[in-house]
Amino acid sequence: MFPPLTLETVRWRPLKGEGLEHPAVRAVDHGLRAESTVTGENEAPPYGARNHLDLGAAWPVRSFAVEEPAGRRTADDGTDTDLVGSTSTTTLPNRRPCLATGDNSPLSADLPVDAEGFVSDYPTRFARL
Repeated sequence: MFPPLTLETVRWRPLKGEGLEHPAVRAVDHGLRAESTVTGENEAPPYGARNHLDLGAAWPVRSFAVEEPAGRRTADDGTDTDLVGSTSTTTLPNRRPCLATGDNSPLSADLPVDAEGFVSDYPTRFARL
């Protein structure tokens, strides 16, 4: 469905408030590594975080780490990760063959994606730059 990735970078900004997300996804041994920086403010104190996700070849999350000013959280349970302010984590299920084709998917979203499977428009929330 989608071509294999070697390196992909994209940027999104929130439609309300200030902010930016800049993720980079690259191929590594036995999967992918996604690293993203997210900053913003929207009716709350400004926030900033850097996240690292290790993904399997079919895009399941193997582990993730979030670094933020308040401390560091990590989890290695292999579940989906959907971080507030991060459109790149919304992209993860799009790349999974079983979810991209609608087979047994508990998730539902009608978001357009580009040829690489990354969200190209997130109405009411984010704009792709």
